[in-house]
Amino acid sequence: MAEPGGAGVTAPAASVAPPERGPTVGDPSAARSPHLLTVVTPEGVLLEFRAAGVGSRLLAAAIDLFCQFMALILLIFVFALALVVVNETAGVILLVVVVFLIVYGYPAATETLWDGRTLGKAALGIRVITTEGGPVGFRHAAIRAMLATVDFWFPPGGLIALTSALVTQRSQRLGDLAAGTIVVRRARAATSPVFFAPAYGVERLTSQLDTSALTAQQYGVIREYLLRLGELMPERAAALGHELAFHVGLITGTPKPDWLDPPRYLASVLCAHQTRFRPAPGPVGVSPGGVAGTGGAAPPPPGAYGPPPGAYGPPPDLGSLPPPVGPPVIGG
Repeated sequence: MAEPGGAGVTAPAASVAPPERGPTVGDPSAARSPHLLTVVTPEGVLLEFRAAGVGSRLLAAAIDLFCQFMALILLIFVFALALVVVNETAGVILLVVVVFLIVYGYPAATETLWDGRTLGKAALGIRVITTEGGPVGFRHAAIRAMLATVDFWFPPGGLIALTSALVTQRSQRLGDLAAGTIVVRRARAATSPVFFAPAYGVERLTSQLDTSALTAQQYGVIREYLLRLGELMPERAAALGHELAFHVGLITGTPKPDWLDPPRYLASVLCAHQTRFRPAPGPVGVSPGGVAGTGGAAPPPPGAYGPPPGAYGPPPDLGSLPPPVGPPVIGG
């Protein structure tokens, strides 16, 4: 399976925990950019979302405002004709409701139902996601729509949104900061999908691992270490594996057992993390032990990995033993 290019895993500084450095991808400087949001999908793919620029957001907002303005003009004309034949008070109330739905309901509904996009955002190839990388819900979209009044309508008209987008790292306006969202360009897959499976005999340990505190950047570091294991010198691979396993043990709360080597422990951690979102790996992935290949390979023979049978736990109950047999008696 082809993997992104780039240098091998470099030695982390002694004072820096390796899982905190971010994933090793084709452009490591971009991976550590504050404008880049990295997300791990349930299929084990690292997605990179780059924050949309101020220019594309202004153009998208202009398109949306034009559409809203044309809809308002059309509806005002229709309601002006309707006021002649219906009750004037009811017509005014209905007109206010329709104006509210166009100004606030349009962005909230389209972003909720159209994967974070409006007409303007779709035309510019951008959309809204949460800061965790997930799709926006109605709550996020409604907060953004309501605070658009402050961002765009308060005097001097759009200057508040422009200032906020320029001073924040991810070009977030006040509505984004309040809703916990970010406007991004289309996602780019930084890696190919790879599934991980625990080594033979480590299934129970894998099921007990808690990876809720594992971030996308930490996932990326472990993933790159396992996939590039064959490119490292054996001494360097062992040292880096023990260092990663130590820090990952602190994150998961389950240290690496002494009888388990670091690569298979780390592969079990990634398997547990993927299992949180996806039941079983597909036919293509990483075979037990973190070595790239097909997931359908036959398991190794018993005792190949893990502790030897019967090495732990109380000794079996042997029951009562027969009385000792003395030396044979030689007749006289």
